[in-house]
Order: sequence, then structure tokens, then C-alpha cells
Amino acid sequence: MKKSRFFLCVLSLFVVSIAAYGKTTFSMPELDNESGILFSATHKHPGEISYSTLFFSDLDKEDSAKQLTTFPEQLSILSSGKILRIRNRYGVSQYSVENQSLSHTSSVLKEYIPSNPVLHGAESVSPDGKWICSLEKTGTATAKLMLKNASGYTETILVPSTELSYTSIPVRWAPDSSLLIYEKEGNIYFTEPDAMFQSNQIPETFRKIGRGSINCVQWASAKNLVYISGDLVYRIPLNEMYTRALYSDFVGTGTIIGRLPFPFNSSDSYNVNSECSRMVHIRGNRTVSYMQLPGNADFTIQLYAKTETVSAAQTLDFAVLWANSKRPILWSQRQRGTHTESTAIQIVEKNGTCTTENLDLPKGATLPSISPDGRRVFFTDTNKAYIYNIPTWEQIAQNECGTLASHVWIDSSSLYLGGTETLQKWSVTGNKQVLFPSSAKEYAWNMDSGCPTVKADGLLYEYDIKNSVWTKSTLLELPSSHSRNEKYRAFLGSSPNSDFTNAPYIRSLTGPAVTRVMYTPASKQKNERPKVALVFDALDNADGLANILKTLAKYNITATFFINGEFLRRYPAESIRIAQAGHECGSMFYTVADLTAVNNFVVDENFVRRGLARNEDEFFDRTGHELALVWHPPFYRTNKQIIRAGNLAGYNHVERINFPNDTITLEQAALSGKKYYSATQLIEIATSRLKNGGVIPVSIGCANGTRNDYLYDKLDLLIGSILDNGYEIVTAGTLLPPGQVVADTYPQE
Repeated sequence: MKKSRFFLCVLSLFVVSIAAYGKTTFSMPELDNESGILFSATHKHPGEISYSTLFFSDLDKEDSAKQLTTFPEQLSILSSGKILRIRNRYGVSQYSVENQSLSHTSSVLKEYIPSNPVLHGAESVSPDGKWICSLEKTGTATAKLMLKNASGYTETILVPSTELSYTSIPVRWAPDSSLLIYEKEGNIYFTEPDAMFQSNQIPETFRKIGRGSINCVQWASAKNLVYISGDLVYRIPLNEMYTRALYSDFVGTGTIIGRLPFPFNSSDSYNVNSECSRMVHIRGNRTVSYMQLPGNADFTIQLYAKTETVSAAQTLDFAVLWANSKRPILWSQRQRGTHTESTAIQIVEKNGTCTTENLDLPKGATLPSISPDGRRVFFTDTNKAYIYNIPTWEQIAQNECGTLASHVWIDSSSLYLGGTETLQKWSVTGNKQVLFPSSAKEYAWNMDSGCPTVKADGLLYEYDIKNSVWTKSTLLELPSSHSRNEKYRAFLGSSPNSDFTNAPYIRSLTGPAVTRVMYTPASKQKNERPKVALVFDALDNADGLANILKTLAKYNITATFFINGEFLRRYPAESIRIAQAGHECGSMFYTVADLTAVNNFVVDENFVRRGLARNEDEFFDRTGHELALVWHPPFYRTNKQIIRAGNLAGYNHVERINFPNDTITLEQAALSGKKYYSATQLIEIATSRLKNGGVIPVSIGCANGTRNDYLYDKLDLLIGSILDNGYEIVTAGTLLPPGQVVADTYPQE
């Protein structure tokens, strides 16, 4: 038993790390005839799929702990398809196509770093699989942009400081992987990946394309990069990239191929055909324009335009496919309640005019994934996967795949499908091959072969511990369970740490009798986690609401929305959507007014009572739901008299933490002297001021002026930061009993 202490201690580092984000439940340990033990850990964390990961250890040997299954939260292809790279909360795993072996290159057994997606930024792999760009977290909402060699993991810093993101990365790979475009401090640069590791690299000054965000550049083809600066659209041939950069003062940025009727916004998106003659522009994630690029500095010719009329509470996403150079397919997806709806229309040019054709899609279709050659598209519905030929819109393959967590194209004829129970390879010919189980709800030892056996998707698979290979089992049913052998007895018991619902124990049956928990808690049992309320102020504008509701649903968070009467009257459908989503709805009074500066009314107890009652009645009449008895006046401007009046009306008054106004614009900052904070800076401030019982406010809607970004656009970073610091997010109404003020002791700025 003494030899197993190493495993027990390192396991403790692993489970304590993941426990900081949610409850961990261990399954019943399984023993073989000697000293081998199997167990699985199921970790539930907001915003992630819950799954069980299988582990093995030899209790008689040190450093023998091994992870057996790996869940495909993210998939990518390395080394021209020879390696499948899998990322999840436990780290990075690789599947060798040649050896059919599964290895864990960054596992809990070596690094003991919390390998949770909340802690890790996004990454982007080059099309040839030789290079990896990743974001490595350096602060609450900051990261460094790294470039790594996929084979040897030699790495260099591409950008020392940039904004952290869990979903996207500010780079664009050339289709042939020869060049990498990246964003740094508001400028766009390019480099050859291997040149970043050489001493004779051309200085970055001479590799600058121009001002802008990464959304300003797109590869139209392997030969042409398109760059938008202001309202001008440029085409930069790949073979002229260095020439134009070195002599930009003489030859300019590139060839102007069109002028937009408006300046390009960094939040906009666009897609250009391979000939650089047509463009689909999406403005404000709502207005779609199909344009002809004239090939010079003349204005673009608008061929088709449509503005999607959706509720501000509905998420809307777009994708663009090209059936040919003059026939784009516009794919849109919107969120309706708990389900999504996708539509696809094909724009057809004929005799100088455009018509549209609706394309058939299965109900519940997800957003599409385009094959490397651009001619096929993959998508799923609730339990099936499809491949369509884009030019003809014919279905060429269908697969009963169940729920998928991820997928990646291997080439234009096959994909890896990361299911919740198995990971499989699927080709357009219909061939399907299971590579390995991705989770382990049911497992046991095959005593005859000495192999761990897992049941997944109704079939049995065995694991060769020595060679790290999964194969289909010849067994017809899962072997019986064994929690006892001649040397040990295994069982589940209560956990000494409140972060775990249970704990596995081992009892030695030879030598001195010893019963041990299968990890040594790194710290004493913690008291209840500190709590903060994340509140959203809906005053008179609904911009950003769709992203807020989507992100809260992703992380399974119930928040508090303070709704003003003006918002309720302007956006009744959006108010209903908030209430239907199960969020706590509090009052922000019935009118948009600073109650401490009203001159036309006497703001006394009766005025406050009537204002709260009117907002309460209107909310019920319009939504069918009741307001929670929590409130704050517009702009959080109040005094003791107003707070007391609200308390007498039965409402708790809520005060925010000492937090800057997240709607201050650049113009307001210049005129008033108030400091302007970016969304990243606001997250840093909120994190530094976290305290038990605190209230963190987020404004809904756009400011009347210019802001580079909004806090609600980076809500995932804010939530991740709060969870990372060990806090639980609750509603404002749960923080204090009725009649009390929800507040903290920070002085207001």
C-alpha cells in the first residue's frame, strides 16, 4: 500500500484542480486479479458537456496512473492528417493514425495544471497541420499569442499581449499554410511560420499590412488576400506580399478592387469569391448585402440585400457558401427558445438581376462546416450527420451519429466525428470506423485478457494498456464487476472535501490493515463558496441581449435582470424571453430618470411606491410573470430616503460594487474627463474587486457614442474569471433576506 501513495497524492492535485469549477463524482472502482484499478471521474462545470473519463493505476507501482479515455471537446488535424489532436479539460491527447494509439501529451499525470477550457484560450491549427497558434492566459482577460511547431512543440511568442478568447483567435492561415496573418495592437501583420524561428526574419515593421482587426482580412483563395481599410477593399496577391510590404510607400497596400458605401466595422464580417469579383457583407450580424466588386476604386454595386427581422433576444449566426463565383448560399441560424432553426437561400444572378431559391435543410440543422476544397458541406441535426455537395445541393452521405461534441475534416472526403460516447472516422462513401471510446459510463476488467473494457454506443471495446490501443472486444456483454481481490477492497465513501460528491477508498487486505481515501486533500474542507450576483441592467436598449442570453444558457447560470419600464414598453417580446429563460427579473423603476435629480416631481415615499407598483403591474400584464422584489433606480443613483421608500414597498435595494460605468464612450471621456475602460479592463477591475455578496453590473444596449467594445460581448471572459476565482454566481435576490440592502463596502467612484 505504501507504494501507491505517489498516485494517491498526484491524483489529489488533479481532483482539487478540477473541483474548483464544479462538483466531481467518482464511479465505483474496479479491481483486477492483482493490483490494477479502474475508476472514472465525472466533472460537472457550467458551460460544458458532462462526461466520464476512465483512469487506470497499478496500486503496487509508483508513477503508474494513466488516463484511458479522452473526450473530444475540440478536434484538429496535425502532420497532414497523420495525427488527430484532441483537447479537453484534462489537457491534450493525440491519436496516431499509423499506430492506432492514443497518447496524452499534456496530462494530469505530469503537469497537474487545471486543464479546464475556462482557463485556456482558443487555438488555430494550420491547414497542413504543421503549426499551432494558441492563446495562453496571462491575466484575467489577457493572453499571449503563441506560435508552436506541431511536431516538436518548439514555440515562440507572436504577440506578447492580446485579449483572451475561448472561442476565436486573431489569426488567418493561408490555404496552403505558407503565410500567417495576425493582429497586434490594432495592426495587421503577416509572417512565414518557419521564419519566426530564424534569426534573419524581416523586421515586423516591414511585414505590416495596415490598420485594422483580424476581421478586416480574408483569404479569397490560395493566391489572393483581401483586406478592407476604412471603406476601401484591396486585393493583395500572395506572391507580392513581401514586395508590397517592403515598398508600400511607393506601390501602396495592394490593388483597390472596390469601395464600400460605408466604413467597415471591426464587428462586421465578409466573404469574397475566389475571383475577387463578388462579396457577401454582413453588417451588425443582421443586414446581409451581396455586392459586385468593380475591380477599381468605384463603389460596389449592390445586387441583393436583406435585413433579418428578429427579436433582439434571439441569437443570429451566418455562414456563406459558394456554389460558384456568382452563386452564393446564405445560411442563417437563429435561436428560438431552447431550439435552433436554420435556413439556407441561394442567390442566383441572371440578366443583371438576382433571384433567391430556398434550399431544403433538415429540421434542427446546425451551422455548416465546409470541406477543404470548398465543394462539400457538413452539418448535423439532433442525431444525424449530413454531407451535401454545394454546387448541386445534393445529399451525398448521411450518418446516425447521435450527439456530437466536435468534428473536423480530414480531407474533402472524410471527417472525424467526436461523439459523446465514441470517436469515429466517417467518409462520404458511408464507411464508418470507431477509433476509441470518448467516455466511460460502463466499464469492467476482462479478467481473461487483463484489459479494461468499456461499453460505448452499445458495443464493447478493450484497451491494451502497454500499447495504448483501443480495439473492438469479442465479448458479447460487459464482464461482472469486481471491487475486491486477494490484496485490496475498493469502495465509495463520503468525501473529506466539499467540492466532491463522494470519494473512492482502498482497503489493504494483506499486511497491516489500512483504509485510505484515494487522494490526500490538498487543503482542509472548505466552507460554502463565496457568492456574487451577476446583474444585467435593461434600461432603454436591447442590443447585446441575444449574446447575453446565449452565454448564460451555455454556462447554465441564472442571473438577475433589472428591467426599466421604458425597456418593457419598447421591447415586450425581449422581456418575455428573459422571463421565460428562468432569470430573476427585478425592477429598475417605471421611468428612465435620475431620481436624485428630478425637479418636476417630488420624489417621496409615495412617488417611489407608485413607480415600483406601476412597473410591477406592467411587467405582469406584458409577460405573465411576476417581478422579484429586488430593485435599484436607473443609473444606481439613490439616497437613504429612496432606499427606505423601496423597503417600505417590500423591495430589497441592490447596490453594485465600486465599478466604472461600462457605457462611457470615447466622446464622453474626452469631454467630461471620465476615464474610458475597454471591456478587458472592466473585467480586470471586476475581478480585483470580487467579494462575497458583491453585485457585478453589466449594461444592456449600446451607448450614445463610440465604444471599441462592450462588456456584454466578452461575457464569457467575465464569467470564466468569476468561476476561476472560486466564486459561485447567484441571483441578487438570494444574497440577503427581504427588507435589507444588497451592497458591499466599497466606496462608489
